[in-house]
Amino acid sequence: GLGGIATSIANTLLPAPRNARSITLTLHDHAKAKAVFLAGDFNGWNPTPMQRSGKVWRLTVKMTPGKHYYKFVTDDQWITDPANPITESDGRGNFNSVLTVADK
Repeated sequence: GLGGIATSIANTLLPAPRNARSITLTLHDHAKAKAVFLAGDFNGWNPTPMQRSGKVWRLTVKMTPGKHYYKFVTDDQWITDPANPITESDGRGNFNSVLTVADK
């Protein structure tokens, strides 16, 4: 929706907050995937392409301290992070992975 588009534009054009940290998320065991993306509250749920290095997909993003929700999109299928057992319901019957970023 428009809210996600506005967030995506703001995340692209505006500098990250001073307390934002670089966080690298990885996805293993999907080496045969043609494309993998990362989507979460930190990028307006707009899937951002991940880069493959051998058998691992990775992407470094800026996140502010606090709780963040995310999912991977592998070949158009939205999945939670298999390496992260922490998930929460989105209230609509789906689950998102949860990552808490500590303050510096």
